Amino acid sequence: MDKGSLLLKNCRVFNPQEVKGRSDILMINGKIRQIGRRIRARAGIPVLDCKGKIAAPGFIDLHIHGAGGADDLVDTTAALQTMSLTIARTGVTSFLATAIAAPIKENKYLREIAEAVKTGLPGAQVLGTHIEGPFINVTKRGMIRADTIQRASKKLLKQLINEAGGTIRMLTVAPEIPGNIELIKYMKKHKIVASLGHTIASYDQAMQGIRAGITQATHIFNAMTSLNHREPGAPGAIFDSETVSAQLICDGKHVSPTVIRMIYKILPPERICIITDSMPDQGLKDGHYKFYGTEYESVDGTCYYKDGTLVGTAVPLNEMGRRFMKFTGAPLSEVFTTLSYSSAKSLGLKKGRILAGYDADIVITDERIKVYGTVVKGRLVV
Repeated sequence: MDKGSLLLKNCRVFNPQEVKGRSDILMINGKIRQIGRRIRARAGIPVLDCKGKIAAPGFIDLHIHGAGGADDLVDTTAALQTMSLTIARTGVTSFLATAIAAPIKENKYLREIAEAVKTGLPGAQVLGTHIEGPFINVTKRGMIRADTIQRASKKLLKQLINEAGGTIRMLTVAPEIPGNIELIKYMKKHKIVASLGHTIASYDQAMQGIRAGITQATHIFNAMTSLNHREPGAPGAIFDSETVSAQLICDGKHVSPTVIRMIYKILPPERICIITDSMPDQGLKDGHYKFYGTEYESVDGTCYYKDGTLVGTAVPLNEMGRRFMKFTGAPLSEVFTTLSYSSAKSLGLKKGRILAGYDADIVITDERIKVYGTVVKGRLVV
């Protein structure tokens, strides 16, 4: 029998809404085959009794730079394997390896990520690359090196797409930069998600980008214009749109709990994608680390450069969900939506739900989102 086959027994199934009573979940060849009561075990298929714990759709992280001491720009193949196992322990079943666009001669990592998409990883699976840049605004570059930021160039974009073998799934872009609207249209045509970020776009400029094809916002409120009562800026355009999903860093430092509650009141859960923006020290202790050759400090799971610039987190995705629930009072079903379905929907994936025919990516957890097991493609990986 295929290794991607497993029978989960006695689960509280969230779909992401909770299904009444206890159910079993049969997975065959990496797909969910059946959900029901008293499903009989088949020869050769392992059985796991969940003893009443929750079975929820596997979590998806659209924005992660590293974990377990690994940096996806350095020794990429080994780094992805380390990241894969580290984040699988927190319920993540798939992710976008997020990196800055290095000068074209240094983009070996794109080829290595593409190879990992083909061959697979031992834990959470990499879906492709999310590139922060290079077509962003230097005044909102954050941790991104100034020498990697480029003018709008279809030629360069094509080079990046070719280097990545067609595995670039998302690219952060500033719509106010001359020429970037045409790039956004090109990305839409080639099924690359254009994400609004690292930008000083006004409301009107952001809306122009949305009309051209932007469907995501990179870490809302961070590295973008502010929401003002006379100039709503990029956040105002995100809220006013009916199609843009917002990536949310929910550590409580990048965005205050008050504003997190406001986001929750304005946007439906299906348009909130909780992310980690994780640095290499996720899963390690607070301390001093390096990312892409630059030192940063991790304090209580939030990461800072020496000048105080926020550069990401070391907070795992299940803890981000726990904090979102604490800050907003959202029910567990909506938290699971923000951790899984909303991201799957943004990428057009058959993930994020426990339904027959969907990918067999499941996290076994409790009401506090403590992870007891992670199933990827029908295989228990941790």
